[in-house]
Amino acid sequence: MRGQARPNDGYGEGTATQRRSRGGLRSNYLGGGTMTLNASNRWNTRRWIALATFGLAQLLVGSEAAHATGDVALALDGMIVNNTGGGQPGWIGFGRFVYGSMTVGPSATLGRYGAFTVSEPGTGGSGVGVNFAMGSPAIDSPRDSFSGPITPVTSAMFPLLDRATFGVNFDPTQYVAELVYKPLAGNTATQLNVTVDSTDGFDASGARSGEQWQWGFLGLVDAFNTATKDADGFATVRSNGGALTTASSTFDGVSHMYQSGTPSGDDSPDFNDFEGGPLPVPNGVVQIHLQTVYGANAALVDNWEIKALRLVKIAPDAREVARLDGRSGFSLRFGTPFQRNPDTLINIGGVDYDPPVTDQVSRFDQNGFTNIVLNTDDDEGIGGLALWQSAATTVFDGNDASVEVKARLTAPLGAGQADHIVLVVKDKDGNDTGSAGDFGGDEYHFNLDLSQFNTASMTTVSIPLSSFTAQIGQEFANPGDGLLSDFNLYYLGLQTDAGAGLVDLEIESLRVLLSGSPGDFDGDGDVDGNDFLVWQRNAGSSAELADWKANFGAGGGAVGAVPEPGALVLVALGVVGGLSLRRRQAR
Repeated sequence: MRGQARPNDGYGEGTATQRRSRGGLRSNYLGGGTMTLNASNRWNTRRWIALATFGLAQLLVGSEAAHATGDVALALDGMIVNNTGGGQPGWIGFGRFVYGSMTVGPSATLGRYGAFTVSEPGTGGSGVGVNFAMGSPAIDSPRDSFSGPITPVTSAMFPLLDRATFGVNFDPTQYVAELVYKPLAGNTATQLNVTVDSTDGFDASGARSGEQWQWGFLGLVDAFNTATKDADGFATVRSNGGALTTASSTFDGVSHMYQSGTPSGDDSPDFNDFEGGPLPVPNGVVQIHLQTVYGANAALVDNWEIKALRLVKIAPDAREVARLDGRSGFSLRFGTPFQRNPDTLINIGGVDYDPPVTDQVSRFDQNGFTNIVLNTDDDEGIGGLALWQSAATTVFDGNDASVEVKARLTAPLGAGQADHIVLVVKDKDGNDTGSAGDFGGDEYHFNLDLSQFNTASMTTVSIPLSSFTAQIGQEFANPGDGLLSDFNLYYLGLQTDAGAGLVDLEIESLRVLLSGSPGDFDGDGDVDGNDFLVWQRNAGSSAELADWKANFGAGGGAVGAVPEPGALVLVALGVVGGLSLRRRQAR
């Protein structure tokens, strides 16, 4: 028996009939396959074969390799779970939900934004989570909310898709779940689970298929007792010690995200796929939640304090703090400029449809992923899109950071076109409880001049974070400390200005980067062959490969055993060609 059911309201809120997870947890799991990369490593024969096989494949992938999800795919923390007020009355996060018998609250020592508490009396399991989809009825596209189901599904229905709602697309073998936690008084439980809901395309009736996957954090009390704690007394563990694969999962079952029913997916955590019959769409994770144990251990009482639950890259880019691109999806999208004009109907097969969710933001077409394409419909109000990230993930010196935009115009600047777009980065500085000396948060803006871009090719523009102007963060009642030196990033996005004109822009990536040599992907201060291995492992972009080639040898880490970057493709082709020749001769 698998999983737990939640009501078919598209958000998973409230109580519902619950099903127990499998009685026993799998003990077999993958070890994660992490690599130790440092300047003393040498490129032996096996590495060159791996480089030739996989590195060449990356070069041949073309546009697909131009996108790479950032170091944190999805996350839960106090900023997300407890953000129900502050500077935005009525704000409820991004579809945050609690189900079953769980009680969720703020940390007694770190406040409501520093951590959150979960308490469950041992009545059978429960959880807390958040949706990164844009919400119903977008969850059920291409089903039309006014006309009912659209069947049969054909490729002609593609215009009905809201392409902002398909969640986060990433390779699960490159990621692991991480929990930053401490047990509280009265806790007798020893395990928590991370559960994700994913999309798997459409079935023949037009309903979206999906799955629910779960991985366990085992032996939490013993692990906490022996772990090195952070400054606030929290320990960090990883799920089952391995990547997010089928072998390391504790169960999988049908998703209950969809109003149209509970169609099952393909029994694989293929969150990085792009698939489907007549209407191919990307897979992606649209929900993450923290779950207590169901079944035999239901008598155990849960009482925990959680600083963060997140899906993190096993081999992260040491320079990259946050990344927004087509595969990362959007945690937030707002304003009429990025919503579809309801006055224009979409005609399919002689029938006019008015789907309220189709908007002015896209990130894939029928052939696969594209860059993010913005095509604003009006400039009557402020509109934007953003990526929310756990503020507890990376604390960095903003004086040593920049915001990088790689983009091109899709329409020439001129009459009716906006001359700028606003970059937005937000910093959490405190609990925002209103107590004396208790800081809130800061919001940093920069007007990006669009005349720096052209319609012919991608241009990369980098702006020091110190050039941004600060205001109070919209999610807070109090301002932060106004300092860049202790930056807790929780939001990366962009927005339009009312009355400034239309925006027609294609964005390959929007990133927050720490200073250092471009191409130093392992963060060891030099640019060498080990950085290429990190680039290849993380499916890096062509622009990042160009940075590596241009800065190869910077920092003094390149030594005699490491080949010159210009020989990369030749060596790869030579090794692969040699292996092919041997196979032919052996026949």
